[in-house]
Amino acid sequence: MNTFTKTTLSAIITLFMSVSAVSQNQAYSAADITSTLPSRVWINITAPNGGVSQTAIAYLPQCTFGMDFGYDATIFAENNTIALYSIQNDAHLAIQARPAFSNIDEVALGYNATVAGSYTISIDHGDGVFAQQQEVHIKDNLTGTVTKLNDSPYFFDTEAGEFNTRFTLQYTNTTMGTTPVTAISSDITVLNANGLINIKAENATINALRIYDINGRTLFSQNSVNAQQTSVSSVAAQKQVLIVQVITDKGATSKRIVY
Repeated sequence: MNTFTKTTLSAIITLFMSVSAVSQNQAYSAADITSTLPSRVWINITAPNGGVSQTAIAYLPQCTFGMDFGYDATIFAENNTIALYSIQNDAHLAIQARPAFSNIDEVALGYNATVAGSYTISIDHGDGVFAQQQEVHIKDNLTGTVTKLNDSPYFFDTEAGEFNTRFTLQYTNTTMGTTPVTAISSDITVLNANGLINIKAENATINALRIYDINGRTLFSQNSVNAQQTSVSSVAAQKQVLIVQVITDKGATSKRIVY
């Protein structure tokens, strides 16, 4: 996990104290939540070795898009496999406070990976509008795909290094003309038949496959499939839920199966 500075700890205390009155089983309207109450979402990144880093985005009416003392907190990572942070004015933040929530807002996310491999981005938890079925999407600016994190984690491969332009957190599925992940979901079929995982694409060519367990560990990876259907039999896994990521020439999608 991340190691926090005193400023970060102060910000955490401030953010939690500011919402002490919210947890009183009170009912609030959508207008109340967006205009007066905090809305926060915690995002995790998981490394191939199981290392985890977390960043938080907090929407509060009293905050700004600049640096807010006592709310924003810079990240301090030392000897960590992975560090995830949001970016504001070139600052790398473990906690970023922004004004009252708007679903057209977008937040740049960066990460620093010390090892290459397959990583996972997921929602840890949320409150305010994020506890009211608000959609949270991660846009991969490298591939042009958008994944709804409410439905499934996002799995991706990366080299080691610092990457500050690859990901954008957004709350509507806008893809700037690229193919959204969910657009081809209905065209992809993934079935488990007696230990054989069968993958079929109706109107696309399968370029690559990734199979992960529920914790984001890579169990199988295949590039250059170049076919509309294929089968996988060499997955070393006991009975459990698996996530099959299918990457095609028209976009990518993930399917869950019991293996």
